[in-house]
Amino acid sequence: MKADINTLFEMVDYYNSPSFFKGATILTVDTQINKALRLSWQQGLELMLDFFYTFEIDASRYQHSLYFCRDKPAFWRCQPAPQHSTLRPLYLHMMITAMQYGRWMNYINSCDNQAGHYSVGNFG
Repeated sequence: MKADINTLFEMVDYYNSPSFFKGATILTVDTQINKALRLSWQQGLELMLDFFYTFEIDASRYQHSLYFCRDKPAFWRCQPAPQHSTLRPLYLHMMITAMQYGRWMNYINSCDNQAGHYSVGNFG
């Protein structure tokens, strides 16, 4: 699985471009990729589709609108759709967990999620 995690990090790092004011984000399992990388709706969709396809993950529980907002450029701090008061964080460790189980997990309390709760060391 270590090779798969390295592949995942390389996949995400492709979208990790430096901004005008700072360099590229250092990726860890606790990186909130939808916020730290400031991905647009389309970039997030491309990343997640590539992720699901590459690692053969069942994406039936994944809802893109929970993690990325539509209709605004990536550089704006966008407001989510009215039905979602805030966008949920999308951590790299959530993607690693999906790799472990072969499906996207439902993260009911993702907004209050502490990164350590789903860390790599907590696999069963």
